[in-house]
Amino acid sequence: MSVLEATFAFFFVMAGGGKHTLTPKAIIHQKFGANAIYTVEELPDFSVVSNVCKKKKDSEQSAAELALDKLGFRPQNDDLTVDEAWDDLVGRIKYIFSDEFLSADHPLGAHLRAALRRNGDCCGSVPVSVIATFDSKINSRCKIINPSVESDPFLVVSCVMEAAAKLRDFIVASPHEASLRRKNPYPPAVVEALATQVSDSVDSRKVKAVYIPCKGEEIVELDSVD
Repeated sequence: MSVLEATFAFFFVMAGGGKHTLTPKAIIHQKFGANAIYTVEELPDFSVVSNVCKKKKDSEQSAAELALDKLGFRPQNDDLTVDEAWDDLVGRIKYIFSDEFLSADHPLGAHLRAALRRNGDCCGSVPVSVIATFDSKINSRCKIINPSVESDPFLVVSCVMEAAAKLRDFIVASPHEASLRRKNPYPPAVVEALATQVSDSVDSRKVKAVYIPCKGEEIVELDSVD
């Protein structure tokens, strides 16, 4: 049994000849082509344990597959049934609101951390549109469930809300706001660590935006937010 620790090396090689299943190392090469390079990514607090295998190579392959699945990647030629896609979607939503994901180096992790700093009923709530935008696995599973998502991305919202309804003991869904939040609070230790992480972060950034009215006679205004 081998353990794939926080440092996860990606080296993607294009497989040649005939129809066959791509290895985890070939997935991103297939997606990025000539732009695929050898890199090492640091994944904080991230480890997976492979299935029991007789050969070391097989256990390493198993660990790589588990890590890719945890990151939200899955081989494109790994066909799923609609029922399997529903199960994957439900599992992914639950993982997104887990203790582990909150500190993950993932765009959605940043949104969750920011949501927890809000006051009132919005505390911890994340719009489904944000979840769908920043998580590729959510999108891919919704396309299997409803192929029309390909031409109408808004249909992702209904798929995610339906999947979240199967997690009533863990997730609170707000249909009117199309948002999700965790039902039970995060452990105090996790929240305290989050507060420390925020206080140690870089200074706030200033964002500028331009408001362009639909009517040509109105004045274009420049606004800024600290």
